[in-house]
Amino acid sequence: MKTQFLTIIYLCFFSIAFAQAPKPWTEADREAYAHRNEDSTKWDREMFADDLEFHQGSAEYLSPAIAEIPSPLAEYKWGYGALMPLKIEVEGKQLLGYTLAYAKDSYRAHLLTDPEAFYHPFFNLIVLTDSLETDHRSSAMISRNYPHYMSTGKLKTSTGDLDWVQMQMADGQNFAIVSQRYLDLTYGQTVLVALQKDGSIRIRQIELSPESITKDALFSGEPVDKMESFKEQLANDPTLIEFFTSPGSIDQQE
Repeated sequence: MKTQFLTIIYLCFFSIAFAQAPKPWTEADREAYAHRNEDSTKWDREMFADDLEFHQGSAEYLSPAIAEIPSPLAEYKWGYGALMPLKIEVEGKQLLGYTLAYAKDSYRAHLLTDPEAFYHPFFNLIVLTDSLETDHRSSAMISRNYPHYMSTGKLKTSTGDLDWVQMQMADGQNFAIVSQRYLDLTYGQTVLVALQKDGSIRIRQIELSPESITKDALFSGEPVDKMESFKEQLANDPTLIEFFTSPGSIDQQE
């Protein structure tokens, strides 16, 4: 299930797992996952119909980097995540991006030390682009591969489309591909991208990231304190400021 320009994504009902140690992703799990959609009697046909209806009505919107043509999948009972747009200003430059967070479950609960927390952020993307129009960007978060998660997006720029994909796997792997660059997010979950005056881009990873997000804060519609704190940290981070204000970075139009 995917939707454009969405802050919160509701994917399906679930039960919360409170395990303190991560559930192992075994060779048997991998094999079962590889074959799970082969038996048509186990397909979730209602979900497939919903996906197909959404797909048929989404042609007017900009597609993210990996667009979907729906396919039938076996029924599954999980999938919760949050896709939160980011916007900060640094030295007069508007930076756009996203924070991707996935809910705690038997594979991820060990990452959250705050008992009130429900989502763990796995990826933050911050971009300096010359196109700030909302119809020039799109994003989506997908649980159809659960217990793996995928997120994807596109930002149109004067030099081309900036495409990105991120995946967080049941075995703990967390990586992104930004404009064909592979990034191991173990070594920095926040990825900075700056469009350059010569038409190229610069990419850098930094460690700064929110630790967790509560479910109630998201669904209440109120500002998420930890996200507001994160944006303030970003706007005042010396490494980020230096990166986006380097002489080669673009100057945005007023």
